[in-house]
Amino acid sequence: MSDELERDLDLIRSVADRSVMDIEAAGREAAAELKRQLSAARSAEPQQPVKSAAPPPTEFDEDDYYQFHRYRR
Repeated sequence: MSDELERDLDLIRSVADRSVMDIEAAGREAAAELKRQLSAARSAEPQQPVKSAAPPPTEFDEDDYYQFHRYRR
């Protein structure tokens, strides 16, 4: 290859390498910022106990459900 072509290829490689390094650094910074925000949100929110939405169904509830679907048709 000619010297000019080699120089152009080297320039392209160096620009690409710098771009990749910049992208990787930005990704690391974004991940660190997300971790900081998550830890700040966790420390700011008081921990509340988890409540169940509804009590477990009884035999009567299950029977009513079955009868409703059976005769609904």
